[in-house]
Amino acid sequence: MRAIPWIFAWSQNRLLLPAWLGAGQAIQFSIDHGHLKQLEEMCREWPFFSTRLGMLEMVYTKTNASISKYYDEQLVAEELWPLGEQLRSRLAQDIKAVLMVENSDHLMEQNPWGAELFACVTSMLSLSTCFKPSYYNVLARPKKSTHRSTMHSW
Repeated sequence: MRAIPWIFAWSQNRLLLPAWLGAGQAIQFSIDHGHLKQLEEMCREWPFFSTRLGMLEMVYTKTNASISKYYDEQLVAEELWPLGEQLRSRLAQDIKAVLMVENSDHLMEQNPWGAELFACVTSMLSLSTCFKPSYYNVLARPKKSTHRSTMHSW
C-alpha cells in the first residue's frame, strides 16, 4: 500500500495511527525504567523534545476512539475487532504517558489557544455531519431554467 492512502485511511477513521504509534509506548518504557524525572527535565529544557510532545498532544486531540470503534463495527470483520480495541487502549495509555511527563491533567493544557481552536473545529465538523448526503446532492445539482436566456449574441 502506498503512503497517501495509508495515511488517509487512518485519518478517516480518526485513529491517526501513523502519527503516534510507538511514541507514547517508548515514553512509557522510559517511565517504567525510572526515567520520569529525566523526561520531565527534557520537557522543560529541550525545545525539540517539548515540541515533539506538543505535536503528539495535537495528534491525540484529533483522534476519536468512538468514531474509530464505529468504523470497526461497520467495515471490519468481527474477528478483527480485538485489534481495534488494542489500538484504542494503546492510544489511551500513550496519552496518559505524555500527560505524566508534561505534568498536565488534560491534552493541550500547555497550549490553551490550540485547545480552543480544536474545540471550534470539532464543533463545526460535528455540525456538518448533521446534514444528510441527499441535502448536499440537492445543493450541488444545477437548477433547470424555465425561461430563455436574456443573453444575446451580437
